[in-house]
Amino acid sequence: SARSEVRVHVRVRVQPPPTRAKRLLLDLGHSLHYPRVDAPSDDNLLGSGGGYDAYDWLGDSPLTNFAGLFAELGARGYDVDTTSDPLTDFDAAQYGALLLIDPEDFFTAQEVAKLRRDVLRRGLGLVVLADWHDIALQRTLRAPVGGANVPALN
Repeated sequence: SARSEVRVHVRVRVQPPPTRAKRLLLDLGHSLHYPRVDAPSDDNLLGSGGGYDAYDWLGDSPLTNFAGLFAELGARGYDVDTTSDPLTDFDAAQYGALLLIDPEDFFTAQEVAKLRRDVLRRGLGLVVLADWHDIALQRTLRAPVGGANVPALN
């Protein structure tokens, strides 16, 4: 049996972590996921693909319909981490703000309580971007979601 050995020299530039104010956490765990589902589009004028489309086919991600926002935040010096874990699992002391963008899924009572504590006691910024929420329309369309589930945060 022949054996080969390959040596690779790697040089990596490691930067110090950004300040808390420049570090953001994007919650993907409460957003629509890929693979596609028949969910009404968040933008009925442009759709998820840049042209009119009644459905969000690609899910919510920094690589799909959040790509422009993700790139702009990076260009302005923000470091954006993502999480799909329950919101009870992150350390608010590490982040300046939590980004909840189009959160379709439900929030547990524990997640809501932790977010309240993190905002009121730990100084976590909370950015909620949402558009519509309509359970009646969800039922009519037989869609898996009824828009951004912001009422679950209240």
